[in-house]
Amino acid sequence: MNKIKFLLFVLLALLYVINANALIVTNTFSRDGNTYRVTMMEEAHDGIPKIYNVEFVSSTNSTVNIPATVMDPNNQYTFNVTAIANNSTIPNATSVTMPNTIVLIEANAFKGKNLRSIMVPSSVTTVEDGAFSQMAALTTINVAPGNTHFYSNDGVLIEKIGSNDWVASYPVAKTGTEYAVPEGIYGVRTGAFQCVANLIKLTLPASLKESPSSAEFTGYSSAAKLANIEVATGNTAFKSIDGVLVSLDGKKLIAYPNAKPGVASSLPAYQGVIGQPSASVYKIPDGVEIVGQAAFAQVNGLTAIELNEVKKLEKGAFDKQTKLRNVRLGSSVDTIEEGAFGGNQNLTAFDVDPLNPNYTSDDGVIYNADKTELVLFPGGKGGEYTTLPTTTKIRRRAFYYNNVLAKVNFNKNLEVIDGDAFQATTELKNITFEAPARVKSIGTFAFQGSGLTELNIPASLQTVDWSAFGFSKLKKITVADGSQLQSINKEAFNGCKDLEEFTFEGSST
Repeated sequence: MNKIKFLLFVLLALLYVINANALIVTNTFSRDGNTYRVTMMEEAHDGIPKIYNVEFVSSTNSTVNIPATVMDPNNQYTFNVTAIANNSTIPNATSVTMPNTIVLIEANAFKGKNLRSIMVPSSVTTVEDGAFSQMAALTTINVAPGNTHFYSNDGVLIEKIGSNDWVASYPVAKTGTEYAVPEGIYGVRTGAFQCVANLIKLTLPASLKESPSSAEFTGYSSAAKLANIEVATGNTAFKSIDGVLVSLDGKKLIAYPNAKPGVASSLPAYQGVIGQPSASVYKIPDGVEIVGQAAFAQVNGLTAIELNEVKKLEKGAFDKQTKLRNVRLGSSVDTIEEGAFGGNQNLTAFDVDPLNPNYTSDDGVIYNADKTELVLFPGGKGGEYTTLPTTTKIRRRAFYYNNVLAKVNFNKNLEVIDGDAFQATTELKNITFEAPARVKSIGTFAFQGSGLTELNIPASLQTVDWSAFGFSKLKKITVADGSQLQSINKEAFNGCKDLEEFTFEGSST
């Protein structure tokens, strides 16, 4: 009997060890100096073989050899290495070899300062925007023979999309101050020239028809020295106005080069405080009605923008333009999309023309005309702020990346806090709701990454969406008596590592 008990004990111990060493999707493990993340573990079923996949995450090696397959440290599973992860790091690497099992290279791959060239395997079908933008020494991108999706032209990565060729990635450290995109290229992908270090002048060919952007990047954002974007004669989609890329009809400004200087100004309204840079002003050309997505994103030389005849500001139009401190919205502006401004740390107030029928400024904050919706809050306005009594909605990305605001008091008529509204407000420690609160919903990512440490949820709140308070500094959450909560997304508080207390007071309805 004792022997049987002992054997059972050993069996249970073995099962515990096996279970303790088991891997699941998102787990990471290291082997031979490389770290991998599990992305798929599908067992065999219905005639389909099992699929175990991982992505490469990092390596401490100087020579990085990524194998086609890798076993976990306990030799329980054999994984296919199929992707290079977003923000993967290779701080010591001078060479990297990828296997022909890699199909995906994600954004910001292979972060490091030493790698000068990279070979994209023939198996790769997807290279995300900005995939090689963090490889500080990269001068050449090569593509292995047999790849049907990509090829290299003078060290620049070109993607074949349907019957058209697109510039996918220009190496960050490629030598030369001028580059002419080859004739025949149809488009420039978002992030294609992201973080390029040496380029001063870029010429786009007559064949170019597409230059898309996201809410954070154009194809040319963060190119440190880029001061001039020219367009070849005969292009039927674009033109250049003094080095700025605009649509052929001149109605949409698409991209402002990162290093293009503005015009000096001695006007008192444009002068900053001691320690701030001298005024550098850009007046948007006559005829331009739309400032496109991310058109001025991360431009670091301008302190003031004159919108002139602009009617519409698209998403992220002036995102993270850190030196910007003066913006005046004219009477013609009728549309401000989400996050048109965000992370503008020197911008303490918006000025809106009193004749504008769509928007108004109150204490430097932009509201819609009847002051029911808070549209934009200046990125450099700090201290404490109380929303106007008429406010019923905080718009998406209204306070996005404000890193100086400490406290917000919400008026009792507020009903909706939209998604991303206070995302990355790292210094926001406290929010209050005026009684009797009417707030009903808090949207996705609304306070993600904020500095909130304590949250008192009013009884009126009905829904809290996905990651609404994710990765914030919350320690204590209290739900008021009589709560009308209908749903809290299971990921609403994901990443809140400091959360210690979650209390429901009294009853709920």
